[in-house]
Amino acid sequence: MAEEFFAGEEARLDEAAAGEFGFLSIGSIRRAIESGAITLNGRRAGPGDSVVPGDLVTLQGEGLPEITPVARTLHVLYEDNSLIAVDKPAGVSVVPERGRRAWPFMGMLLYHAETCPLCGGARFRVVHRLDRDTTGAVVVAKTLEAGRALSAAFAGREVEKRYSGIVAGEPAEDAGTIEVPIAASKRKNTVMEVTRDGKPSVTKWEVLERFRGYALVEARPLTGRTHQIRVHLSWAGMPLAVDEAYGGAKALFLSAFKKGYKKRGEEKALISRLTLHCRVLSFRHPVTRERVSVEAALPEDFDRALKSLRKHARE
Repeated sequence: MAEEFFAGEEARLDEAAAGEFGFLSIGSIRRAIESGAITLNGRRAGPGDSVVPGDLVTLQGEGLPEITPVARTLHVLYEDNSLIAVDKPAGVSVVPERGRRAWPFMGMLLYHAETCPLCGGARFRVVHRLDRDTTGAVVVAKTLEAGRALSAAFAGREVEKRYSGIVAGEPAEDAGTIEVPIAASKRKNTVMEVTRDGKPSVTKWEVLERFRGYALVEARPLTGRTHQIRVHLSWAGMPLAVDEAYGGAKALFLSAFKKGYKKRGEEKALISRLTLHCRVLSFRHPVTRERVSVEAALPEDFDRALKSLRKHARE
């Protein structure tokens, strides 16, 4: 079974493939391109060849992740013969992870397809991603045509994305726009940073609720850079409350904000993963062109943290 993706932005073929086929090293990716195991729009290409939004990059042969049905029910937000939108849980990567042979997210889709009358002949194709520990709405194409159209829509800023995030700090303003470039860090692997020579990146944000030392914000990324919301909010002095990589804590505990808190044994975290949730995706259907909007309710751990803040950290 081949793995493939649609390019979301202009880049070198080897760099684009490295971003999606994370289970392979960059050296393995370049060798796969040179051997023809990785192709561009069905044809052989060179590692330095350019890909543009909508190009199809395919990997076939050795080195593929193990994809078998994973018996875990997906919360489906919308589905038809062309696409499926699901509420992705925390701890599940949308794309294969480096150093791991299994691909649980695709396995969950395959398990769903076993009993889904709308999945006959479906070939699931990832068209965008969420971080492993970010929850919320994800759209997956079922056909080549739908995949190409949806990928182009994400690349062309035609998809409205609304995220809910619990941040640490007290924003000085009630709303704003963060427009600073982002690139991969030259000092630390796997993280991004604001840098003058980065790619243009824009995020609109608005405070929905204020607490003592924290806030609930809505973030609307107008571009789709890796870790964009996390980097931008941190740069603006309001990192996600839980996000060690970008200035947040490892977990959020009640003792961090409840006055007079008395410890009784080991304290259990209210939430111990990124305090970020993709709540809304709105886009034009790749076939009918009608507007489709999907909304994912706040997950239990996020809601628990929010309720505790409302109870114990009201301003």
